[in-house]
This record gives sequence, C-alpha cells and structure tokens, in this order.
Amino acid sequence: MLQFFMLLNSLRLEVVVFSEFKKREDGRMQAVLLALKKDRILGKDRPQALVELCGVALIERNLRSLKSAGVTDIVVVTGHKGDMIGRRLGDGRRFGVKISYVNDSGHEGHGDFLSVLEAASFVEGDFILLWADGVFDSRIAGELAKQKGITYCYDSDPSDKRGAGVLVENGQVRAVRPGLEGAAGALVGMIVADPRIFPTLEECAGHAQDWFDTLDAVVRRHRVCALDIARIHSYVPGMRRQVKPFWFHVETKEDLLRCKKMLVESTQKGTLDLHAWYINRPIENKIVYHIADFKITPNQLTVLTNLVAWVATFLFLKGFLLAGSAVTFLVSVMDGLDGKLARAKGITTKLGHIEHSFDLLFEQSWYIGLAWYLYSSTGNPLPLKICIGILFSDAFVRHCYMQFKEVMGVSLSDYAPFDRLFRKIGGRKNIYIYYILVGVLFKVPLYSLIGIMAHSIFTAIIYAWRACKHMKEADSR
Repeated sequence: MLQFFMLLNSLRLEVVVFSEFKKREDGRMQAVLLALKKDRILGKDRPQALVELCGVALIERNLRSLKSAGVTDIVVVTGHKGDMIGRRLGDGRRFGVKISYVNDSGHEGHGDFLSVLEAASFVEGDFILLWADGVFDSRIAGELAKQKGITYCYDSDPSDKRGAGVLVENGQVRAVRPGLEGAAGALVGMIVADPRIFPTLEECAGHAQDWFDTLDAVVRRHRVCALDIARIHSYVPGMRRQVKPFWFHVETKEDLLRCKKMLVESTQKGTLDLHAWYINRPIENKIVYHIADFKITPNQLTVLTNLVAWVATFLFLKGFLLAGSAVTFLVSVMDGLDGKLARAKGITTKLGHIEHSFDLLFEQSWYIGLAWYLYSSTGNPLPLKICIGILFSDAFVRHCYMQFKEVMGVSLSDYAPFDRLFRKIGGRKNIYIYYILVGVLFKVPLYSLIGIMAHSIFTAIIYAWRACKHMKEADSR
C-alpha cells in the first residue's frame, strides 16, 4: 500500500513540481494546515484541531492569525473525521479566507510528511506550513509571509523546551533534531516551504522515522533560511509594552490549561494608572480566565458595559450619588474585560476599537449627570460651569493623546520614563471616580467636580507640553 501511495504522489508531482515551479500571479503566500490527528487532548472522537482554547477551536485561531498576516488562500489537509472540520469552517468566508480541503484518509498508516503531499496540486509557490492544533502568534505568520524560499522558524529563548533543536550557522539551518547539542533554539511548528520539498518528502517515505527526520532531510538537500522569532519586533503600541510573539504546542490537557493561563496573562496592557494596575488588573484576569470558555463575545461585553455605565448616569441625575459612585467602580472593572477577552480568544477586530468612543460618551455623561443634579437641587449654576471646564480639558487631553499616537506611532504615556510615570497619576476615569466617591462620602459632591476639573486641567498642561516636546525633537532628528 505504501508503494502504491508513493506512486500516485509521484505521478501528481510530475505535474506540479519541476525545476522552475510556477509562481502565483498575485505573488501572495499560501498556507497549508495539517488537521490530521484525532483528539488526544480531551479524548473525544473528533479532530484535535477542533479542541477549543478560550472558547475558540485551535484551527479557527490559526485561520485568524493567517488572515491578519495577509495569508488568505489556505489548504486544509484533514484526516480523522475530516468532514467535521469542513462543516465547522465551510469555505472560510466568515474568517475572510478561502479554504480548499483535501482528505488523507490513510494518514494513520504513514508519517505526517506524506500527508503534506496531498496538498501538492493546490500550491503554486511559497506556502506557510503549520499544524492546525498548535497555537501561534499572528506576528510569526506575518514575518513568515515576508520570507522567500524555504525558511524554518525557531525560538532562541523558548519557554517550552520540548521538541526539536535547530542548529543555525550564518543565518541558515544546518540540522533539526531532538536533543541537538549546540542548537540555536527550539523549532517552532511553522515553516515556509515551496514545491521543491515535495520530491524530498517522497524520498523520505521509506526511511524517515518522524517529521523531524524529514525536516532534517530537507535541510541536507536545500538551502533553508532561519528565522528567530525572539528577534521579531515585540513592541505592541496598542498594548503599550513589549510582548514577545508566543507559540505553544498543545499535546495534553495540562498543556491546554497552561496555554490558556499564558494567553490571559499576555492580554495585560502595560503602563497603567495605579487603580487599573493594583485593583482592576487581578480582578479582570480572573474574570476573563473563567468566562473565556463561554460563547460570550467581546462585543457583547462592550454593550453590557455601556448599559451598566448609563445606569450610573441615571443614578447621578436622580440624586442617588453613592449608588452611582459604586456603579462607576463596577464599570471601571468591566471596561477592561472586552479587550482582554478579544485578545485571549484571538478575535480582535477593527470594530472593537470604536468602543473607546463610547467610553468617552458615558464617562463624560457621569460628570454631566452629577453637575446637573447639583444645579437642579440648589439652583446654583456653578456645577454646570465647572462641568464645562471638565469637558473641555478632558476632551483636549484625549485629542492630544490620540494625535500623538497617530503621528508618532507610540502612545504618549509610553514614550519616555517621565510619561510612563505620569500615566500612573494622570487624570482619567479611574482617578476621577475616587474624587466622586470621596465627595459623596463627605457630603461635598461639588468639591468632587472641582477636584476633577483641577486634575484634568493639570493633565492637559502636562500632555500638551510633553507632546509638543517629543514631536519637536522628532522633527529635529
């Protein structure tokens, strides 16, 4: 049977592989996902690629990672219960990709590398090859999509020591195998290949023991470049910190739980105010960890948060100031959940960024609600005048921050040591809710508004000074 299988593949390869293989006319990278294994993680009768991590199937996470890297033409090689994957993913349109399927019904009788041959007739040039049941940062796919020719990914600073080592000399891979002495790092389960590898895979059919043997054979026959993911630019502007690209081989239930914990922890933004770091952060992480497996979406959390936030506005307008203040603290926690959940599930979207505009709306409605109640209950217009000052200065702070990030590509609060320090105490929602609480508890809510206005004006002055300083220095460089 093995010889017959090899003969069929060799006939196919004569058509799709030759010394100068045809390139895709659009020049875009393709991808081949191997979804062969039966679920050995949770022991269910289904493909392992359908095991869910934070409520999202592993293969779906990889589709989204590839899509974000601009790789939209994807071949899925299925094995055990492959029809389940086809029904789950469809043609890929809802993920923004095009999926072609090929089933290797006899995959259990040979190595995974022979299953790659099933995709030979679908690829026309360079393609990313990965296992659908692994977990990979989209930035790795993004870097691989820029490569030309066969390229292996490795991690010179791996958190997971299992798997094969990669020997690298002068930017080229020299050997791949477990327990390799002098290895530059651990092999990551993503590579760039091209149709030249198909004859090599066929040659390995009779003697290669596993996938690592096959990859090593490719190294001996072809020039293979090395890509160290530890050297990928790790600063993420939206996170305001360095975040190393992650990868994880999920092989057991314990791996799944460790990976989930790692993903939730990696969702944390850097450079936060004191309240967000010491109070909200641990609460948010625990909540996200426990709700991640449910089908609730980040957008649903955003809507829920906004509804609760407007309850606080209603309570302020009606004079229930202590209750309204309590709700603002609840919203302070809820407001961080949607973004963290999106990052943990790997389903961040452009639409999700509009939530910041709705945040501005309900936050400023709190100051208006409190000011209006004080005015209507006393007839004194002073609270309304103070509120106007708050709205002006707070809007100016936000615009300075937004304009700086748009021009400089980095958040103002993370640009320099002083800016990171000032972020801890700068005027914002998590600071202003304390002014409201203290003023309500001591029955001087007018002073809450005065304190917020003073703090927002001070923040506006600092932000304007720092933004102008940094942008002027950038112009002179």
